[in-house]
Amino acid sequence: HFRMLNQMKGPAVRGPRAQADRDIYRKKMRQYLSEIENLELVEGSAEDILLEGNSVAGIKLGNGKEIISKAVVITTGTFLRGKCYIGDKWYWAGRHLRDSSEVEPPSVGLAETLEKFKFPLSRLKTGTPPRIDGSSINWGALEMQPSQIPPPPFSYMNIEKGVALKDKLIQCGKTYTNVNTHKIVMENAHLLPETSRDGIGPRYCPSIYKKCERFPDRLQHLCWLEPEGLSTNVVYPNGLSGPFPEDVQLKILRS
Repeated sequence: HFRMLNQMKGPAVRGPRAQADRDIYRKKMRQYLSEIENLELVEGSAEDILLEGNSVAGIKLGNGKEIISKAVVITTGTFLRGKCYIGDKWYWAGRHLRDSSEVEPPSVGLAETLEKFKFPLSRLKTGTPPRIDGSSINWGALEMQPSQIPPPPFSYMNIEKGVALKDKLIQCGKTYTNVNTHKIVMENAHLLPETSRDGIGPRYCPSIYKKCERFPDRLQHLCWLEPEGLSTNVVYPNGLSGPFPEDVQLKILRS
């Protein structure tokens, strides 16, 4: 699903957006990287940074293996001492696996390394909504948004050949919250973890609680139902993020 955002505004603020199938993307990117000459892929948890004097000398993996290098690039993502919250419960995790209660472990060792080197550390939040079984959705009752045709590629290098999966584009469903949704959210706000209510998070994708708190006069907020891939029924309700207890999340979805 491809769209060019802010098309009614000037070129400087327009931006291409794509919903990528995670399984296909992971497979294709791994294949692409594996075909690059002189590039070796190593899978493991980076636990420590090796030094020689005041210079970087490599990294140490969780299995004890050392990789020697003159330069190290750290891309932390959401895994540094990562925590997942659901209501008043929390547990160490980088993220959940799809269609499973299992999680990917957080990166604790690397966080301790950065702390040891006196880097300033703080905790940021990022929310995610509950997922929906697409077979339980009445798609016929929704306003559907097809992908833009032709789909705009992200790179000028692909203008002529276009997007690889342009023959397998999907549609998203458009729906809204309502006054009852907002009532459920605010009545159960005390069940949210403190970091969710008051923590620092991304500016452009606030939680449903933050939207209800900041705009109490609004009668509805937009929610996009986005299929997560071509080979799964999992649907992502974009606009309903928030770590409420499971029963409250279900009430919000059914409102």
